[in-house]
Amino acid sequence: MKKLFFLTFLLTLLLPISKIHAESVPEDVYDYLSGKPFVIANSTIENLSFTDNNNTTGTQMYNHYTISFENPIDISGYSSYSVGGIYGAGVAIIFNYDNGMSNTTVAGGSGGYTTLNLKGVKKITLARTGTEGSPGFLYDLKVFVKKTPTPVLNPTLDVTIEKEKVGVGQEFTAGITLKNVKDIYAEDFEIKYDNQHLQYLGFEEVAGYKVYNTPTDLNGTLRFIVASKGEDYGINKDTVILKLKFKAKAIGTAVVDSTKARIADTEQEYDLEKENCLEDSIIIEATDVNKSGEFTLVDLAIDARYFKYLAADVDPVKYNAQQAGDEYVNDDDLLYIVDQILSNPNYLPNS
Repeated sequence: MKKLFFLTFLLTLLLPISKIHAESVPEDVYDYLSGKPFVIANSTIENLSFTDNNNTTGTQMYNHYTISFENPIDISGYSSYSVGGIYGAGVAIIFNYDNGMSNTTVAGGSGGYTTLNLKGVKKITLARTGTEGSPGFLYDLKVFVKKTPTPVLNPTLDVTIEKEKVGVGQEFTAGITLKNVKDIYAEDFEIKYDNQHLQYLGFEEVAGYKVYNTPTDLNGTLRFIVASKGEDYGINKDTVILKLKFKAKAIGTAVVDSTKARIADTEQEYDLEKENCLEDSIIIEATDVNKSGEFTLVDLAIDARYFKYLAADVDPVKYNAQQAGDEYVNDDDLLYIVDQILSNPNYLPNS
């Protein structure tokens, strides 16, 4: 009799609590909890052993652990891996759902997927079951939510620069266009630009669309959250939703790239495929007189030397004598050169 009791106790301690009707994990869901810490109730102690995707790291359930969601989530299903304690002690997983109005409790299991379909889950609590003997161990918990669907229209976020070439110091605009969509009213996207060659000057809103965040330039990366201003501005065709303003600051080729984007209609949101977040480039040339890349007093001296010359006759391979006005080198050119010198931060008067 003692041997039978001992074997029963040993099996209870070592074998996972089995789960009935375990299913395969659907392809349209993902583990929402991965890497998110649980916290012991009324404390700041965090525990990642449940959500580290490792069935060999776990915690004995002496305490209650909770995880709360600022925005309620819809849970499609869950899986867990647990081992029972002495005298049938186990693990309970309590889902607080329906925006806090309801609870459902399930037992820890052996790793299989089980469908839940709970709407508006606000909190998950992990607790022991049974009050006799040592509590069970929980090694893994996965909670699955639906993946963001990709619409069949193949939406695209495009960048279009209005010019092919500009000179150093010149400004230009890049239009951000949303294409291949239906009834889209909100966009959240990221833009990266070549800050070695370009200076970001700001953005210009397009009628009917407004930027509702405060974009911060993070070393050449910008995030914009844009929304339509009424049903008349729902996007159903190729539409420019924003214009970005830049200034060329160095010779070379510069790229403005839309790196990622999410869009939404009035029912759901969609993540754009990476290959549908497009870019455009622009060539930046030297436009100063001696083609050094910036305006200095030397440029003024060259055009002063060739004053009243036909600009085309002033060695066009070596010089850009034509700067303003008509085809002759005159006061218009010299005035323009001086304006550019005064705008050049690298040009400082003799100290």
